Amino acid sequence: MKKKKLIRQKFREDVFKRDNFSCVICGKPAKDAHHIIDRSLWPDEGYHLDNGVSLCEEDHKKAEEGKITCDELRKAAKIKKVLLPPRFKKNLSYDKWGNLLS
Repeated sequence: MKKKKLIRQKFREDVFKRDNFSCVICGKPAKDAHHIIDRSLWPDEGYHLDNGVSLCEEDHKKAEEGKITCDELRKAAKIKKVLLPPRFKKNLSYDKWGNLLS
């Protein structure tokens, strides 16, 4: 098995375990381990526990569309540390795609 696949699988397992295998938004069974900040914005692909949340299919779609914010996802998962890619400024808020929020 490739290393990337192992990293992805470990990320999914750890996020699901932390969130009790339930969607942090609605409580339904988790289907996806969602990257809060998209993995393409990270030099290491963002497979960090504090950059992931467990979501059902419906809420995953909403999160991908920006209908559920990064801050809302962190709050729902009780993630206290805001983890951002290195080039991002810590005192600012961003959407999943790295766009600055006002």
